[in-house]
Amino acid sequence: MSSSSEMPVKVIRSARRKRTVAGRINSGVLEVRIPGWMNQREEAEAVADMLARVAKRTTTQHASDEQLVQRAHELNAKYLDNRATVGSIRWVSNQNTRWGSTSLATGDIRISDRLQKVPDYVLDS
Repeated sequence: MSSSSEMPVKVIRSARRKRTVAGRINSGVLEVRIPGWMNQREEAEAVADMLARVAKRTTTQHASDEQLVQRAHELNAKYLDNRATVGSIRWVSNQNTRWGSTSLATGDIRISDRLQKVPDYVLDS
């Protein structure tokens, strides 16, 4: 196990893996699966690539209600020619069976905070 950035990394070599590199976070550890034939330089490049992907994914999270409001206005302008009326929009933590909800009467939108770390295109839809 090695450590780079702030996340611990575990490299798993596989004789069955032929070309692809895969990574996933398991209990706070980035597990990078690589083919057994890779040399140290290729291993280091694969680990750096996976760390960069994880960093990108965590920096694109939508952390604040203000960012959510800004994104809603951008989408309203782009797709709806500003015809939608948004009362308020914010993250909520009390939605466990829904991704979001809206009130047609007030124009209020509530988005589950479980969606804070998804890519932009998922949140936009």
